[in-house]
Amino acid sequence: MVDAGDVFWYFTKAGHPAHPGVVRRALKQNNGRFFIDTQGWSFAAEPGQPGFKHWLADFDALNRRLIEALQHRK
Repeated sequence: MVDAGDVFWYFTKAGHPAHPGVVRRALKQNNGRFFIDTQGWSFAAEPGQPGFKHWLADFDALNRRLIEALQHRK
């Protein structure tokens, strides 16, 4: 992971099921509501795509839990 201020970049390493892949996450706010803008790119051949899709789904689940936690803190 690379922390670039308001943006976090996640890179896979060799041997990871989603390798080679990268995910960008940024916490944003719109009309007083927080959300996490998540984008991902896979550079794997077709057989590696299920691993990347699973990895991206893990981020979506993490995002939901984080937003719920932020909303409960209000």
